[in-house]
Amino acid sequence: MALALLSGMLFLSEAAEAQEPVEGVSPLDLPRKGYEPKGIKVGTTMIALSADLTALYDTNVYATSSGERDDILFVAAPRIDANSDFGRLQLHSQMHASIRQYVDETTENATSFGLGAGGNYSISRAHSLKANVQYDRAIERRSDPEARGGRLDSPRKIDIPQAEIGYNFEGNRIDIDAEAAVQRFDYRAADDADRDMTAYRASLGSTLRLSAPLNAFAQVYVTRRDFDTRADISGVDRDATTYGVIAGVRRDLSTKLRGRIGVGVFRMNPADPALSAFTGIAANGEVIWSPQPRTAVTFQVFRGDVATVRAGASGRIDSRATIRLDQEVRHNIVMHAAASYRDTTYRGLSTRNLKTLSGEVGVEYLLNRHMSAFALASYTKRDADLALDQFDRGIVGIGLRLRY
Repeated sequence: MALALLSGMLFLSEAAEAQEPVEGVSPLDLPRKGYEPKGIKVGTTMIALSADLTALYDTNVYATSSGERDDILFVAAPRIDANSDFGRLQLHSQMHASIRQYVDETTENATSFGLGAGGNYSISRAHSLKANVQYDRAIERRSDPEARGGRLDSPRKIDIPQAEIGYNFEGNRIDIDAEAAVQRFDYRAADDADRDMTAYRASLGSTLRLSAPLNAFAQVYVTRRDFDTRADISGVDRDATTYGVIAGVRRDLSTKLRGRIGVGVFRMNPADPALSAFTGIAANGEVIWSPQPRTAVTFQVFRGDVATVRAGASGRIDSRATIRLDQEVRHNIVMHAAASYRDTTYRGLSTRNLKTLSGEVGVEYLLNRHMSAFALASYTKRDADLALDQFDRGIVGIGLRLRY
């Protein structure tokens, strides 16, 4: 949870970009005169360095329903970004890490890290290609619905390499996008071998320009999950193929409202004959509303099929909704507040339904172009049919953000 909050604070730093209104640009992306990090320019490459140093107090480290353990932890999160522009070719790369250290619950100490690179190549005005590769060493959150292990177990480590390629055609009235991606989940603990899998995804989408700035889009996709083991710990083959279609509207180049949101249907076909296929409603989108130049309200929604290895579950559906307010209070002070709801439903288990409510607030004070101070607070409450799945958790923290 602490790491998720830190990610949210990184988003807050982006939200701080608000000064003069610019046509077609959200206040989240506007420059902040006098507070922009200088960066390091090497030829055509711009390098940005940053690091968050945070002290947090967590009221429920293990996200348990009883016998909660509270503790203080310290997190250091350095990051390097590099971007190059060669005209038709743009390249980008990044490296990041997050090192957390607890005062008392030292078994929760962990380090996550990652690096990635990618690029976009414009073949012509109408045709372009993109490619990205990424590797992450992730740490499973204790609050994850799929989390395993008790207090005596170290945090679960996951190696996640991934790659994607894409093609885009931009016509006078119609755009076409085609993408393919592969993602590997390799859990490092031996008793998590049944969770190791490779996921493949391909999609084909089209956008029709109706009347500026409103567009309509549609996308078809297929996802394949291929688990390493023939069966998980409950004896179920978790391999599955999901087909889906989603359609909606997109709004671009507007100072007040932009984003896209779509709904559709998906069909999940499990490989195990003992499991039933399932058809459900899919949704995905993000909309940013800026009622004034220094304010942004962001709404995100998702609903879809999610992989699971829960004993007795034939499948899992997640529904998520988040609303976030970013506000520039003064030229060098920005605040944010967010609320989210998540419903996790396990099919095949009538007693497995999780409903999670969370809220957070934060403020960042920019001292100069290289340093800012921030504070944050969050609260999460999860209700569930089983008492063991329930928990309450509060986190408060203060920190410094360094940029160059």
